[in-house]
Amino acid sequence: MRVFVVKNDFFDLSLENIEIVQDVEEADVVWFHGVFDPHTVQSVLGRRHAVFYGEAAAEVSEIIEQNDVVESFELVMSRDPWDKRGFQSYKYHPIFESLHGGFYTYLVLDKEASEKVFCYRGKKARIVAVEKRYISVIRENALIWEYEIDSKKILCIGGYLNFKSSHIQYNIHEAKQFVKNILEYMLSGSEKPALYWPSCSNETKIDRGLEFTKLRIKPLRECETLELLVHEGFGEDYTNLCGRRILANLKENGEFDEVWVHPFRIIKNISFRIDGRKISEQKIFHRIYPDRVIHETESFKLTSFVSLEKPIFMIQLDFKDGKTHELEVDFNVDSRIMWPFDEAFNCGKFFNVCDETKEVVFQTYDGMLKAFIKMNIPTQTRWSNDENSLTFTMSTNLNDSLSICLGGFLEQEQVPSEVDFTAELIEYSSFLKNYLNNTLQLETNDELFDRMFQLAKIGTVKFLTSVSDIGEGLMAGYANSKPGWFSARPGYAWYFGRDSEWVSMALLDIGDWETVKKNLQLLMKYQRIDGKIFHELTSSGVVHFDAADSTPLFLLVFHRYVKHSGDVEFLSENWKNVIRAFEFCLSTDRNNDGLIENTIEGHGWIEGGKLYGSDAELYLNAIWLSALEGTIELSELMNDSEVKRKAEEALQRTKRAIEKFYDERTGLYILGIKNDGERLNHFTVMTAVAVYLGAIGFEDAKRQVIPYASNDFSTDWGVRIISKSSGIFNPNGYHEGTIWPLFTGWVSLAEFKAGSTHSGFNHVLCNLLSARHFAKGYISEVYHGEVYKPSGICPHQAWSESMAVQPLVEGLLGFEANFLNGKILLSPQIPWNMNELRVKNLKVATASVELSFKRIRTDENHFQEVYRTQAPEGYRMDFSVWVPKQAENIDVLLNGRKVDFELLEGVFSKKLRLKEENRSELNLIVSYTLPFELAAVQPDPSPFHLSSTFRLVSLTKDGSNYRLLLEASSKDEALEELSKIFKVHRGFTFDVLEEALRKNSFCVLVKCNKR
Repeated sequence: MRVFVVKNDFFDLSLENIEIVQDVEEADVVWFHGVFDPHTVQSVLGRRHAVFYGEAAAEVSEIIEQNDVVESFELVMSRDPWDKRGFQSYKYHPIFESLHGGFYTYLVLDKEASEKVFCYRGKKARIVAVEKRYISVIRENALIWEYEIDSKKILCIGGYLNFKSSHIQYNIHEAKQFVKNILEYMLSGSEKPALYWPSCSNETKIDRGLEFTKLRIKPLRECETLELLVHEGFGEDYTNLCGRRILANLKENGEFDEVWVHPFRIIKNISFRIDGRKISEQKIFHRIYPDRVIHETESFKLTSFVSLEKPIFMIQLDFKDGKTHELEVDFNVDSRIMWPFDEAFNCGKFFNVCDETKEVVFQTYDGMLKAFIKMNIPTQTRWSNDENSLTFTMSTNLNDSLSICLGGFLEQEQVPSEVDFTAELIEYSSFLKNYLNNTLQLETNDELFDRMFQLAKIGTVKFLTSVSDIGEGLMAGYANSKPGWFSARPGYAWYFGRDSEWVSMALLDIGDWETVKKNLQLLMKYQRIDGKIFHELTSSGVVHFDAADSTPLFLLVFHRYVKHSGDVEFLSENWKNVIRAFEFCLSTDRNNDGLIENTIEGHGWIEGGKLYGSDAELYLNAIWLSALEGTIELSELMNDSEVKRKAEEALQRTKRAIEKFYDERTGLYILGIKNDGERLNHFTVMTAVAVYLGAIGFEDAKRQVIPYASNDFSTDWGVRIISKSSGIFNPNGYHEGTIWPLFTGWVSLAEFKAGSTHSGFNHVLCNLLSARHFAKGYISEVYHGEVYKPSGICPHQAWSESMAVQPLVEGLLGFEANFLNGKILLSPQIPWNMNELRVKNLKVATASVELSFKRIRTDENHFQEVYRTQAPEGYRMDFSVWVPKQAENIDVLLNGRKVDFELLEGVFSKKLRLKEENRSELNLIVSYTLPFELAAVQPDPSPFHLSSTFRLVSLTKDGSNYRLLLEASSKDEALEELSKIFKVHRGFTFDVLEEALRKNSFCVLVKCNKR
C-alpha cells in the first residue's frame, strides 16, 4: 500500500507493507496528520481516499459542509486515578478489527502536556467512533467521522493519536494496529458491513406491523425437582433466578424486580395485584430452592423459575381456594442495554399488543432485541407510556391456574414455537443434580455443613453465562441496578478477568474442567494484541484492560487447568496465547528489578482508597512467582526452550525481589512499594495470598497468619482487609476496612498452609455459613467491618461463593492434582469439630479419588485417625496428615505396617509426611495421645449486630507445658467459651492468665502434673 503523508513532527508511520511515497499522484491513501495543505486537499478530495487528523479534520469538515461543524477542547489531565482516552465504535467498524470495537490510545500521566482534541457536531458525516474514557463512553464527543465523495472515503480523526505524545507510549501496539486497520479499510473496505453511531432518541412507539410470537405455553405440572431447600419463612431479602442467558432479580416478599436477557434489561419490575391488593403487601411465605422460588399464601401459590439455556422467565400462579379472583399484573418494560452505553443506544423501541390473545411484543428500533410477554389464557391488556417507562397491565378473572412466559431474543435468534414449563424446570433441576453428583462431594457428621457446601457449588456455577456474539464465561456478581452511574448495571453481571480466574481455581478443585475451559477461551478471545488479559468485558461488548493481575492469574490458571484436566491438546492449540501473556508480564518489569508493576498496567487488586498507590505489590508478584513456576512446567511440556529460559531467569529475579516486601521491624510482609521507593508498610490480607501461593517460606508463613486470627482482623463473619489498629481503618471503606469473603478465603487458604487449622476452619465457615443470612443461599460481595450487614454492591458474588469451596478442598483436604507428573497430593487437616468425613470425585484428568476419614477415641486421651483411599492406576499418591499440635506418642501404620514420617510443626497442628509415596490402596491409622482437646470456634453471627470477641490465636509448647493464646472480652467469657471447645485430660491442669501487654488477650497455660 502506498501512502502519501502530509504531517507535522508528531507523526511516525512505520508499519509493515506500507510504502511512503513522495508524490500524491502515486498514493493509494493520503494522510493529513494535523497539517492542512489546501492545495493538496483540493487535489485529493473525490479523487483519493484520505485521512485527516486533528486540526486538519476540522478544516476539511468545514470545506465539505460549508459550515463550522467541529468544536475543540483542551486535553487536561483529570483527577481520576486512571485518565484513559480513546475511541469506541458502534457495534462494529473494520478500523477496530482485533481491537474489540474500541480501545484507549492515551494514558494521561503528564499534567503539563496539553493538546487540542476536536469533536464533530455536524450532520453530513457518519460517526465512526465516540470518546472512550475510563469505564465510560461519552457519546456526545464524536471523535472519528467519515464522509464519502465520489466513492472515495474521507476519514476524520479528532485526536488521541499523537505519536510523539507521552500519553500514547503505553498503548503504542494498539495505536499502530489502529493505523494499519485504517489504511486497509480506506483501500479495501470491509467484507462485514461497517456500522455507525446513529443520531436518534429513546422514543417508544406502537407498531401495528410488529409480528407476534407463535409461542405455545404448556403449564407447569407436578414434577421431580431438586429438593434442596435453601430457606423458607417470611422476609424481604434479595434472591435471584439465573440461567445461561437470563437473570431475574426478586425478593422474598413477592416483589419482582429486574429481568435481564444479557445484555438487555427487558423488565424493570413486575407487580402482582390480587383482588386489588399487591401481593408484596401481603404476608407472603417463601420457599427458596436452587432451581425455583415459591411465594405462597393461604389462597395462592406463585412458582417462578428460568430456563437453563434459553432467555426465558416463567411464572406459574395457582389459586388454591377455588374462588374467583381478580388478577392484575403490571410489567414495566425497559429494553435498556447495559452500561456503558446510554439508553438511546438502540434508538428506542416499538411495541404491539395482540387484539386476540393480548400478547405483548416489543423490540428495539435497531432489531438487536426482540422480546415478548405472554400468558396462556386471554387477558385484558392496557398500557401507559411516559418519558421514562412503558407499562403493560394484564388483567383477568381467575379461579385456577395461569402461566406467564416472558423472554428476549437477540438479532437473528428465533423465538421457540413452544415453552414447556415442566420440561424447562426438569432440565434445570437435572443439571443441578448432575452437577452436585459429578463434582467433588463432601459428607461429614454435620448436615448443615454438607448442605452449605452444596449451595456454594451451585452458587458458583450459576455465574456461567452466555451472551450472543460475545461468548461464554464466568460473570462476577448479581444485583439490581441502582440510580445514577449504576442505573444499567445489574450488580457486576458481566465478565471480569481476575474474578473469573480466582473462581476458576475453585472449579478446578471440584473437577469442573468444562466451565474453566470455556472461561479461558473467552479470556483469550478478547486478549489484547500485546497479550494482556482484560479486566472487564461488559455484556454489551465493551472491553477494559485496567488490571495488572488478570494476566499473571491467567497464566496461573492455565497451568492449573492442564494439571487438573490433562488437556494438553488445549494447551498446544493455545500456546501462542500463553506466550503472549507471559511476554506481556515480562514487559511490565520496566526497571528490571524482578517485580512486575502496577503503575501503568493497573490495579493489582486494590483499586482506590488509602491503601492504593503501589508501583509493585506483594499480592501481584506472589501471583507472578506462581505463574512463572507454572510457565516453566508448561514450556517443558511444549518443548519451548526459549520460554523456559526466560521464565527461569525471571523466577530467580522475582524470588530475590519478593524479600523487598519484608519488614524487619515486625517480621511481616508489607503491602507494596511506590515508584519513588517509598514503602507502603501496611500489613494487609494481601500477604495471605503470598503465603498461600508459597512465595513466603513456611516458618515466615506462620508468623504472617497469626495476626489474622485476632480481633484486630477477624470478626464472626470474616476478615478485614486491614487491622482496626492500623490507623486508616474505615469499616465501610470498600478497600479500607470492609470484609470481603474473598479476603476471608485467602486468609483461610494461608492459615491451612501454615497449619493454623483452627483459624483456617473458622474462617472458611464464616464464608460457608454466611449464606444463611441476607440473600439466602448466596454469599454477598462485601460486609461491613464492624456490624454484620452487607456493605457492597452484590448480594450474590462469584468469588465469595468460590471462597467457600476452595479453602475446603485445598486447605482442609490438602488436595493438589498434577497430571503432568502423575501425582496426587493429599494432606488432610481436619479440625476437632469433624469426626467423620467422606470425599468423592477428587478428580485428576480421567481418574477419580475417594477418601474416608474417621476419628476414634480408644481411651480417655488416646485417639486413632483412620484414613482410607487409593491411588488411581498410573498415579502416585503423596499423602500427609495433620494432627493436633499437642499430639504425643504418635504412631503411624500404613497398610498394617509401621512407617516413619517427617514432622513439620504449624500454628495449631503438625504435619506428618509419609516418607514413601503410595501407588495402590492406602489404609492409614494414626494413633496418638492428647493432654487436651481443642476444637475450632464455629462462627454464629447475628445480622446487624457487632461481632463476638472470643478468638483462638495460637498454640505453642514450652517444655512440657502448652500456651494457648486467645482473645475474649473478659476472663469470664474466656472460661465460658473454652468450656464449649476445650477439654483437659487427666495428668494436666490449666490456668487462664491475662496478658499484661495486650488488652482482652489471655493465655491458657496447660501444665503437666509432675508425680
